Amino acid sequence: MLGRARAKGQGLVDYVIILGVVLVLALIVLALFGGWPDLALSYQNRQAVTFWRDQARPITVLEAHYRMSDRELYMSLQTQADEAFNLTALYADGNRLALYLHPVSGGETQACDVSSCLSFGCTCNVALAPHARVPIRTEPFGSGLGCQQAGRQVAMPLQMNYVRSSDGSRTLYENSTIRLVVDCQQ
Repeated sequence: MLGRARAKGQGLVDYVIILGVVLVLALIVLALFGGWPDLALSYQNRQAVTFWRDQARPITVLEAHYRMSDRELYMSLQTQADEAFNLTALYADGNRLALYLHPVSGGETQACDVSSCLSFGCTCNVALAPHARVPIRTEPFGSGLGCQQAGRQVAMPLQMNYVRSSDGSRTLYENSTIRLVVDCQQ
């Protein structure tokens, strides 16, 4: 009789363990596929940052942040090729942006500005040397890219138009379905 009760107890323990494993797996799947928006968004943002920093070719985005106080987007771009490129246009969240070279040592160079881009369809000319890191900033635009609080992140579509320096006749595009993740700063 005691052996039979022990066998029933063991069966119940096995059932509870299996049920617990199934519930944990269900919660993980639910979190990754949108059941908990913050957790799912965090996972998607990490994937997007990894894509733009490590996998996008030939130009990667090493970092991007939006300063809410001056409504400007700062980005650090790097070429991942053995050839030079010229960035001719940048669109963030559907807006064409004016670009400034923003060297760390100070002293900016305006590559193109919003008014001439809107009036004349300008072409910016930001030179990207092979494997070089180039910090840029954009002209003030928009109402904050969805940044409503410093310390948060927003994801937005990004399109880069560029040409090879050796053959500037054909425009190439980086228009990924993976959104760029931007850090919101005060």
